[in-house]
Amino acid sequence: MERLRKLYEAAIEFKKIKCWEWMLEHHIFGVMNPETEEIGYCSIMGYLGEYYAFSVYLGAKAIGDFLKVEEGLIPAEDFYFLQDCIQISYEDRKYLSKDDLKTIKQLGFKFRGRNAWPLFRRYEPGLVPRPLNEGEINFLTVALWQGIDVALRFKSDPSLLMPPEEGHFLVRVPVKKGREIKWEDRWMPLERTNKRETKVIDMGIVKEIRKLQNLLKLSDISWEIDFVVSHIPVKEKGKRGFYPLILFIVDKSSGLVLNSRVIKLEDLYKQFPLEIVNTIKKVEIIPGEILFRREEFKHLLEPLRRKLNIKLTYTIELPMADAIRKSFLDFLSESAT
Repeated sequence: MERLRKLYEAAIEFKKIKCWEWMLEHHIFGVMNPETEEIGYCSIMGYLGEYYAFSVYLGAKAIGDFLKVEEGLIPAEDFYFLQDCIQISYEDRKYLSKDDLKTIKQLGFKFRGRNAWPLFRRYEPGLVPRPLNEGEINFLTVALWQGIDVALRFKSDPSLLMPPEEGHFLVRVPVKKGREIKWEDRWMPLERTNKRETKVIDMGIVKEIRKLQNLLKLSDISWEIDFVVSHIPVKEKGKRGFYPLILFIVDKSSGLVLNSRVIKLEDLYKQFPLEIVNTIKKVEIIPGEILFRREEFKHLLEPLRRKLNIKLTYTIELPMADAIRKSFLDFLSESAT
């Protein structure tokens, strides 16, 4: 309980300075985890007065996805369900669980009013948020105190987070000096890697693609491919809940949905190329072009480009897919009410 007490104390002090009054979400800085040397990239929310939070995105991939939202490469409405971070948000009492309220009572803290109750959660892509484990509690406590340090200095000097080189971020780094740990500023590059790209494509799918080579001819038709995250979680007995994806393929000219499939995020990289092959078989047409906005799709589409000479177009603009996304989201919103 002592670790949790320290976390709540840090959260209370962080809220007192109200740093969201002068810092925006894109004012990113890093904190190195003293236990693992992993870098968490911190973002402060609350400038608009709607949602007050402090997120620590775990590693280059996690903050890279956050930055892709601003670039339009990941739809903002999907990101909540795909983010990889530890977070404290300041909520109304009704949003806390019984366990959260029990912990607050046991520790002797008292909170009243709107946006006053600290809520700590671990967000993992495609999964329902869960409480923090011991290591996450320790890191978020450290990150909050370092966040206070950076935020107060940034208030006095707005150039603090201005990088000397593009792609570099200010990172607070712990340095052992005798028995003490001192914190230093260092400018460090962000290596925007994507571990998912190393996923191996099933050889059975590659064989299916080779068969299509001999059966069908390339057309001048274009397809748009995307997915939308369901905001309604699926709960399986004895397992952690997850948010399913709705993967869909739409004809660019007509807007006709050629295929759609509900899948888990963890199955996306196996299911994605299979669904394209199945759609080609179903409509008996090889598209001349496939348009997509998800960077991770590049690797998965490569066998289609090589074997079937399909043009791959990486673009933010997917008008037909966006219309389908909106229809799915409207349906999900109506289903939730």
